[in-house]
Amino acid sequence: MNIILLEKVPNVGDFGQQVRVKGGFARNYLIPRRKALLATAQNIEIFNQKKTELEQQSIATLQAAQDKANNLLGKEITLSVQAGPQGKLYGSVTLNDIVGALEKMGITLDKKQIRLLQSPIRQLGTYEVVIKLHENMVQTLLLHVAAEKHSTELP
Repeated sequence: MNIILLEKVPNVGDFGQQVRVKGGFARNYLIPRRKALLATAQNIEIFNQKKTELEQQSIATLQAAQDKANNLLGKEITLSVQAGPQGKLYGSVTLNDIVGALEKMGITLDKKQIRLLQSPIRQLGTYEVVIKLHENMVQTLLLHVAAEKHSTELP
């Protein structure tokens, strides 16, 4: 099946390319997610008319990702969690915890953009968090997992 790619798709092609893919991949994944159009004569003509508009949207998306990357540069996240005496957590640190900590810092991300190199996190320590902001733009943050401070005073 011949299609026109509306964005870069890894291992398939770049924006604007006409490529041949298997029918199921096109019908079930690329076309419903608006990553591609069926390469008919009418769609090729429509694509050529809207190409500059689509390129401007792509540039705007890349610029927004660059702004977020600049905002994340040098930032570190500290999470206070309950832990046992040997440093083992009561539970684990999840992607939702990281997203919540970033939102408190004023940075909005989707948890699908976050990758933990050591998952799941069940020990106190410092971990590297990879954030994929764009197809070819990745930012790395440090995550510090620290034990909560408990007061030893009785009421």
